[in-house]
Amino acid sequence: MLSEILKKLKRAERRLETLHKELQALESEKRVYIQKIMKGEQLTTEVKKADQAMTRKSLVISNAKEKVGNLRAETERQLAEFRKDWID
Repeated sequence: MLSEILKKLKRAERRLETLHKELQALESEKRVYIQKIMKGEQLTTEVKKADQAMTRKSLVISNAKEKVGNLRAETERQLAEFRKDWID
């Protein structure tokens, strides 16, 4: 009877060791997933920042194009006046 109890105890200890190893593996996997999530959140933040920067640059470029267009129109107007004055 005592030997049977000892066998069951050893079996239970081995099972406990197995469960402990499985728990450690799951905790390790959990850490990996947490790191991936954190990295994903960081990447999402970086993408949002890059998108905002691109939007700002796009506005700057748009404004610059408008200024160039205005300068071109003014230059053409002045050139037309100069030609008119030159011919007259």
